[in-house]
This record gives sequence, C-alpha cells and structure tokens, in this order.
Amino acid sequence: MTCVNKKIYFFIIYVVNLSLLFLILFCACSSKAQNSMPPMPDASVFLGEIDNNKYKTIAPLQSPQMFRWNFSERKKYSYIYFKKSIRRDYSNLPRIELSDSTTSVDLNAELIVDSLGDQTANLILKNTEAAVKMGIPKETPEGSDSIIKNAPSTVIHGVQEDGRTKDGFKNRDFLFGLLFPLPPKALKIGGHVKINESMPINLAGNIFSVTGESKVFLTGYVKIKDRVCARFVTISNISNINSAHYLEGNNKFVTKGKAVYYFDIANRCFITGNASILISIRFEDKSKDKRIAYDDDSLISINFKNHKFSK
Repeated sequence: MTCVNKKIYFFIIYVVNLSLLFLILFCACSSKAQNSMPPMPDASVFLGEIDNNKYKTIAPLQSPQMFRWNFSERKKYSYIYFKKSIRRDYSNLPRIELSDSTTSVDLNAELIVDSLGDQTANLILKNTEAAVKMGIPKETPEGSDSIIKNAPSTVIHGVQEDGRTKDGFKNRDFLFGLLFPLPPKALKIGGHVKINESMPINLAGNIFSVTGESKVFLTGYVKIKDRVCARFVTISNISNINSAHYLEGNNKFVTKGKAVYYFDIANRCFITGNASILISIRFEDKSKDKRIAYDDDSLISINFKNHKFSK
C-alpha cells in the first residue's frame, strides 16, 4: 500500500468512526427526548369559551351583598349539565415506551340541587350519557368510539347555602366545588375574596395533600330575561404538594380553573355558567420505573332548565 493509499484509507476510517459517533450521540439524544416528561400546558384550551354570553349590564346594588342559596324549604333546582373533556396521557404503559394517548368525552346529564329544608342540599348528577373516543396514535390511530348511558348517579351530600360542604370538597368532588362559587362574605362590585383549597391525590400508593386557593370576584350585575343576576368570576390554582420532600425527582401536580357564573338575587340560585378546568400531573418513581403523566382538560356548562321551581 502506497503512502497516498494509506492516507486515504485512514481518512475513510476516521470518517466512518466519526459518523458512528454522531449516530450514537443522535440516538442517545433521541432516546432521552422520547423518555423526557412533556411540558405542562400553561392554560386550558377551553379558556376562551367560558365567557361568550353578552347580557345587559345594569346598575349595581347600593350596598355590599351577601349571596346565599335558599335551602330553608324543600325545593329542587334542575340544570342541564354538559361537560367536554380531553385527556392526554403520557404515562408509561405495558409494551409502550412512552404512551401518547388521547381520550375525549362529551357528557350530558341532569344536575339537581335538592334542598332538604334544613339549610343543606344534596347535589345529584343523574341521567348521564357520555360519548367517549379513545385512541393511542401509534397503536390505533383511528381510535375507538363508545356511548355510555345510564351511568350511576353521583351524589354529594350536605351542600350548605354558601355552595360548599362542611368538610370542603374532596378530590372527586372538586369540580363541583367550582360550579357554585359563592363568596363567604358580602361583596361590592370589584371586590373579591380568597378561599383556601385542599385536595388529596394518590401518587404511587401514597396519599398527598395538595393546597392552593380560589379567588371569587363580583364583577357586576346583569339582566337575564326577567332576572337580576350577580356575575361571579372564580380563578383557582392548586399546586402546592405537602410533604413533597418525600418524593424523589421533579414531581408536579397543578389544577387551574376559571369560572364565570350568574346568580339570581331574588330567587337565590344560579342561572347559568361555564368553567374551564385543567389538571396536570408529572410524577416519576425511578425505583419502580413508573411514570404518571397526563393533562385532563375540561369545559363544564350548566343552564337552569326553566323559570319554575319544582317543590
């Protein structure tokens, strides 16, 4: 082999080795990117849909008002309830390195606030019908559809006239807590109150408490047909995991909610409203190679059925 041929030979070997090195680095980076946690979304995709109603603004009441349901007699308030939700799941599942599945649900139901006549009421969600679409893009790109009818009713007991239960709403009931955002004290227009919130979550078999706050604003008064209504805006952020120092890694739980609701002053009940709620979890248990990561995004709407109360 001549000197020139030797140089060409070693140059080719150098290029091949360099190419292999780049390939190894690229694969490593790609693997790391595929296994990394996706970032949390900043806000609900439904945020722009909760305040599209344009009602006639009227003059404010003269003095600060205390707003409460009237649960002093037997009475039922009936609402049309609609919930649209999109859940993106990035948890690691069997046979899937990093899942990217999407589930969408359109749920229609009847929501009853059943006053018991003792300053408390039961909150009942019944006659539920849900259209569910599920799919894991890599496995079943076309997804699968199903209709769920006559699901068991959901009942929350002991709702007080301020719209909350005595012990506060638990994890599964938190969405209902955002439906009726009554402030705990009298407010004038532009005023707001802060409400401490707490909800439990289960991470890898351990129960942790997540705390935060909701702010309820009285933004004005409007007329809906013949009803004078107060307009409330509620903004919630629950993201402080208590005892988080027991968890390894950068684990996060965030619930963000915003609601706009209208409260009938004379009849002491809500008339209509919408809420957007985003729940995001990022959790890793490296000792068990377990990842829990999902974003659950929802739009909830309620509308009073008619102008007559059933007794």
